[in-house]
Amino acid sequence: MTEPARAVPMADLGHRAPALAVAVLSAFGVAVVHLLFVTSVTGRRVDGAALSGADEVPGRLWDAAARVLEVVSVPFVVVVVLVTMLLAVLRRRVALAVQVAVLVVGANVTTQVLKNYLVRPDLGLADRIANSLPSGHTTVAASAGAALVLAVPRRFRAAAAVVAAGYTTVTGVATLIAGWHRPADAVAAVLVVLGWAGLVAAFGPRGSGVGQAGHVRAPAALLVGLAVVLAGLSVVAFLQVADATVLGHSQLVVAAVGGSMGIAAAACAAFGVLLAIVAAADSRDR
Repeated sequence: MTEPARAVPMADLGHRAPALAVAVLSAFGVAVVHLLFVTSVTGRRVDGAALSGADEVPGRLWDAAARVLEVVSVPFVVVVVLVTMLLAVLRRRVALAVQVAVLVVGANVTTQVLKNYLVRPDLGLADRIANSLPSGHTTVAASAGAALVLAVPRRFRAAAAVVAAGYTTVTGVATLIAGWHRPADAVAAVLVVLGWAGLVAAFGPRGSGVGQAGHVRAPAALLVGLAVVLAGLSVVAFLQVADATVLGHSQLVVAAVGGSMGIAAAACAAFGVLLAIVAAADSRDR
């Protein structure tokens, strides 16, 4: 005789809801960023001012940005996938190894598809028309960080999230300094990665969850709180630029600084949220 199917506890179904909500909201966020900073005159003007303002940075910062960006490549992605999968396998978490591979590959493929197919209309602003949203380099950095957060044991997860947020910020700002991407491109890339992280967290295995949320509550709140402050400062900077009739040197610098803070805000918020959803959807720690 076959054993009767066990009823699935509501908690095992409900743990997927927050992660799925994050995935959906992240996709919506990418659409909003595209709408505000690609298809609107004001958003395009402010985003472009940040890119122009990055030309004002000292040469040594440009050199540092170039060194950061040299690291990001296809071999780097392969190494990240293999290392994080190995970490998961060493913890005897084969399903987790598949999760991190899906996250990294899915996020980077999605970015390339969006970059090739999203339309950047000519709004008569004489800016650079070629689409660059989302940023491929920022996607690589953020997906590497997210994979690390997923793969490490719980006791190292908060530290991994802080490091990942920092590395993602540095890479995103480096693309701005190098003149490769506007701030909105980096923000959209972070949202793409967060969306995929939400998906893999939602459909991953689940354990008891006892003590998991409390372990990361403080660092997650710290990252999200920092994101709120940075986002507020970024908005203030962008409003000053948007109101200016003529963009001089000081306005361009303000725009670049505001854009950099916006990138940092997106990275901090994303990894703060990732800490929370992984704690809710993770299986038993090893």
